[in-house]
Amino acid sequence: MKSSSSSTEGTQATSIWRRWPPLVYLASVSAMLLAWHAIASFFPPAILPGPIPVFGRVAEIFASGRFAVHMGPTLLRVGAGFALAFVVSLALGILMGVNRIAERFFEPEAAEARRAGEMPEEEGAEPAETAQTS
Repeated sequence: MKSSSSSTEGTQATSIWRRWPPLVYLASVSAMLLAWHAIASFFPPAILPGPIPVFGRVAEIFASGRFAVHMGPTLLRVGAGFALAFVVSLALGILMGVNRIAERFFEPEAAEARRAGEMPEEEGAEPAETAQTS
């Protein structure tokens, strides 16, 4: 049997996080930066620089105006990659739709690509649709 004080403490703890979500974000970013700084202290700066030198360099790049110069080619490469992936997947989809041999050949890879974005289910857990209807 739970005591009323333990349930009240749990409610207060969750309500604090719900009341101030920016505090949660600040705490998680701070923890990530502290972990980065701690891990970087074990490596030479040439291999893994800490957050302070990295943010200093980023500020220097912004101040010099080189950010826009480098961002253009980077966005061009990203866009070209998406366009190439679109063209290849469209061509493979059409080929699989009209040719049974191509469908059988590429289906395992296509099925794996569809599953790549799914979250793995825990063993013994109810499927999501069943859990929502219960």
